[in-house]
Amino acid sequence: MTLECYLWCFAGMNPKDWTKWLPWDEWWYNMSHHSAINMTPYQDLYSLPPPTISAYLPGTTSVHDVDVNLKARDHTLKLLKSHLHDAQERMKAHTDAHRTERKFSIGDWVFLRLQPYRQRTVTNQSFSKISPRFYGPFLVLKKIGSVDYKL
Repeated sequence: MTLECYLWCFAGMNPKDWTKWLPWDEWWYNMSHHSAINMTPYQDLYSLPPPTISAYLPGTTSVHDVDVNLKARDHTLKLLKSHLHDAQERMKAHTDAHRTERKFSIGDWVFLRLQPYRQRTVTNQSFSKISPRFYGPFLVLKKIGSVDYKL
């Protein structure tokens, strides 16, 4: 999914040009941190931290084609960051649309929402789809975290 999102951010405006972004896609994937191995694939393979791309200062090279390519690279990287930021904002807005802010204090009575088809300990019915979703009421005994409560 991440590679698809990355390619979409690069080639979203020109979908026919997606193949020219594959080398950048490969570089990004190998240089990004992976939680499963707790390092980048580059670091896993070479036992060295991955190299970074430094920003190009216009006029530091005397070769015109190199200058043009490095300017295009910097422009593309800025465009990519902008597209990735927009994609993150869309995902956050979509997720936040389904969330509600709820705060309880000690002594409140609350209902607990459970998913009976996953939590088999709360229901003995053979038709879990028609079992209740909310159980309770339960008394809030202690606030553990920002959204965690002991009932």
